[in-house]
Amino acid sequence: MGCGPSTQCASTVSGSDVTGWKPHAGEEDENGGGTRARFFRRGHAKSGGKRSNDEGQRTSPPLVHSYHCGGPSVSGGEVLPALWYSDCTKAAWKKDGASLAQDDTVLLYRIVLPRPPYEVWAFYNDTKDIQFYVTIHFYPHPEQRRELLMPLGATTVVWLEDGSQNGMDAGSAVAKLVVGPTETALAVEGHMVAYRIIVNGFPANFMMQ
Repeated sequence: MGCGPSTQCASTVSGSDVTGWKPHAGEEDENGGGTRARFFRRGHAKSGGKRSNDEGQRTSPPLVHSYHCGGPSVSGGEVLPALWYSDCTKAAWKKDGASLAQDDTVLLYRIVLPRPPYEVWAFYNDTKDIQFYVTIHFYPHPEQRRELLMPLGATTVVWLEDGSQNGMDAGSAVAKLVVGPTETALAVEGHMVAYRIIVNGFPANFMMQ
């Protein structure tokens, strides 16, 4: 699971039929003044709340994080719990304003670094045996144009020029990156306004087809 003593639960979090693990997938939506988040497993659990206002000023108080694998390699900015589980059988998206119980374990963090007039997103994987495949869907928005959205590191971005694809309109973009165990990966730089984040977690030795 993580770098702490509770690694006996690791076999319950994965996407490989060979090892008996099941995939984890979380979604976070933001469009203007609100955020909607879900986690899907066998069934689903929902967690919702207001993360930011239209100007991007986050309204929740900062959290004190207890890392299991040393912490992210970038400093500053806002660190938001992304994917977590408390008992190795249930996982869900935690909102940055929600309180974490003592037995909750955060698996993946999203880090928002201020780079005025824009911001940089990074993801930190606080596990030693799970790799996370992160997909960010950016929807058409006047402040989210191609020249205002730049991939960082190993992140790839594909823009949909014509028509619609997988329910996304022309002018949308899809960013993808992989965050390995204990890794801090830079994702994108820009003014992220209308987006959806999807995360899938697999064993570290899993190869995506």
